[in-house]
Amino acid sequence: MNRHERTAQLMTQAVFMLSHAASDVRLGRYSSDERAHLADGLDRLSAALRDTDQPMVITATTERTDDHA
Repeated sequence: MNRHERTAQLMTQAVFMLSHAASDVRLGRYSSDERAHLADGLDRLSAALRDTDQPMVITATTERTDDHA
């Protein structure tokens, strides 16, 4: 399977997974393990769309600058 076919396959899987998960997530019936599995699949799709082997990870650190603790 070439990379275009693999990307298309991942896209189809993502549509399927998201359509089946949407109502369960809304109703609170989707476990943290299920959400992690869904996120992993979306990470693989994201990496395929970017044409990389690894998903892009963005880490942000914030710090309050006002007087609120």
